[in-house]
Amino acid sequence: MSDIYYTIKGAGESQYKEKMSRFLSFAIPVSDAEEAKGEVKRFQNRFHDARHVCWAYMIGPDRLEWQLNDNGEPSGTAGKPILGQINSFELTNVLVIVVRSQRVYKTSFSPVFINYRHSVDFR
Repeated sequence: MSDIYYTIKGAGESQYKEKMSRFLSFAIPVSDAEEAKGEVKRFQNRFHDARHVCWAYMIGPDRLEWQLNDNGEPSGTAGKPILGQINSFELTNVLVIVVRSQRVYKTSFSPVFINYRHSVDFR
């Protein structure tokens, strides 16, 4: 176990638009899986009319506890790139939720994957 780990100081949000889809991203500090799942439920209720509420979290200083969910998007196109962004910044004790709305056209696997990755850029 490392003595140093990275997390976020507080909650944050951003928005990314691509064609007719809008991606709302939320980064939330969490201390355990139960808290993360409670936040996911809260966002699912808040955005009940959204097309997809996708998410991923990483917990613990060793970054061993994690989970992701594509929420109806093609397998591997939402939760995986969200978790990939968490990993690329070596964050822990964080939940990232991306809400996708206004989908009026079919997209292929690659653009959906890329859009979710771009919607979670911590820079």
